[in-house]
Amino acid sequence: MLDSARISPEVLGKTGRELLSAGFLAESAEFFRKAKDLEGLSAVKAKAVQEGDFFLYGLARQFLGEEPLAQDLAVLAERAGAAGLASSQRKANELLATIQSPSQSAGGDGDDKAQ
Repeated sequence: MLDSARISPEVLGKTGRELLSAGFLAESAEFFRKAKDLEGLSAVKAKAVQEGDFFLYGLARQFLGEEPLAQDLAVLAERAGAAGLASSQRKANELLATIQSPSQSAGGDGDDKAQ
């Protein structure tokens, strides 16, 4: 179905929403990507954060063309830990440390933390 150029974005988006509702997040992301449905992709990304799914979060971000957000990663790591997803938790924490370190070192003494 995804390979057909004749399927309308509306049908692809509808299928993506049905898959998302049924819990098929990766599959729904593919349909939303093909439909260029940014709202659907954002829903997949939010669901990935809530479920602690680092892979799916990265996939949705890639399709949306977005950079990772520290707030998303912190919640994702917490949820992954609670769900026993050690690999997702570790990867989220590693990426979180990577995106936070440049801002901390750019300020000089590190006392420039946001209030």
